[in-house]
Amino acid sequence: MVFKNLMRNIVLKWQYRKAVQPVFSLSSIFQSPGRIVILYPSVSSNRQHADAVLRELLELYGDTIFCLVSSRDADLAQFGEHENADRLVPGTTEMTWYGLPAKAFIEKIKMQKSQMLIDLSTGKDYFNAYIAACSQVPVRIGNFGSWGPPVYNLEIKTNYLQSEQLILKSILDVLKSFKAGINN
Repeated sequence: MVFKNLMRNIVLKWQYRKAVQPVFSLSSIFQSPGRIVILYPSVSSNRQHADAVLRELLELYGDTIFCLVSSRDADLAQFGEHENADRLVPGTTEMTWYGLPAKAFIEKIKMQKSQMLIDLSTGKDYFNAYIAACSQVPVRIGNFGSWGPPVYNLEIKTNYLQSEQLILKSILDVLKSFKAGINN
């Protein structure tokens, strides 16, 4: 286990150095993003709150195509077949022995050509951080204090450090205010 964590840290830091910082327009991305990648939490205790936020995100950006990404442990079956949501879950051959997605799975994420990535995990999630660092998505949104740049280029800080539900609600509130501010 210690060796796996060491290997994850090395690979993630190596990916930091390769990260590309694209140029983009925030107003067009928040007004009507064409595609949004949503990283579902790997930790089971955070999933219940992430489900509620995910439903609200699907309503907030109703005309957007979503790509729900989760580790093999997460269960996205409860969302049924949403017309604007694809699901990506790595197969056994698309994972490395140390628990990060392999290159083939990362290529599937890149092929989505998304404008925004939202990580719904409230703590340090290696799987989600690696995908965010490799994704080449212009706007990568995460919780403040978990990874920071270059994994996330928009971190949302909240006063609710102990409650996963309130942390995720803060992320949703900020996204709602961005969208409302752009439309006014």
